[in-house]
Amino acid sequence: MKKIVLLIVVTLILSCGSDNELKKILTSQSASGFWILKEKDSLGRYNYNHNQWTFSPDGTSMSYFSKDENKKGDPLLLDMEGSSKSKWYYQSKDSTLEVCWLVNYKVEKFTTDTIFMEGKTTSGSFLLIRTSPCCP
Repeated sequence: MKKIVLLIVVTLILSCGSDNELKKILTSQSASGFWILKEKDSLGRYNYNHNQWTFSPDGTSMSYFSKDENKKGDPLLLDMEGSSKSKWYYQSKDSTLEVCWLVNYKVEKFTTDTIFMEGKTTSGSFLLIRTSPCCP
């Protein structure tokens, strides 16, 4: 019985650590830093799809569009009110990362600068890659 309780406690601690770790990784960017989204094509290559994101500790996210993955783009309008701000969250229970309203991914694994994901609201494999712009 003691082993079962200990196993449950350890599992809970590890899952909370993972949850907090990914949140910290997503929100710890320089003021000019951002995340780019890449999508896997039919040949297995990841291609930049012009979408960029920033994530704030208060749970807000911003979406940007740029043809140049190394240059932070212009804010995208995400809602009917004309706002480019949205809400994001990560739920460790099922590894769901919602980057904005109705855009969900299943996080497969992550490092400090790359998040490997599968689409939940859209099919396919995706990467979020931390980027710092090359130019002011």
